[in-house]
Amino acid sequence: MFYKCIKEFEYEVYDDYGFPTGEYKTVKVGTVWEVNSENYIGGDIHLDNIDVLDWIEISRGTLKEFFRETTLDEFGRLE
Repeated sequence: MFYKCIKEFEYEVYDDYGFPTGEYKTVKVGTVWEVNSENYIGGDIHLDNIDVLDWIEISRGTLKEFFRETTLDEFGRLE
């Protein structure tokens, strides 16, 4: 499943060991994320950015508020 960000928000960055770094990044409107079954820090939903090497784990409420489900065509373009 793929989700497109519809409302910008910030999230806390975690290191390779699952600890918060004190840094924050922004999820930009229009970015597309793919659901992944991995879970590193205990979020409800793990999403991988399809364009850059980045991931987030968010609650179901955050998914509902800041994303909408989308699909890709056979060429990997958003439909």
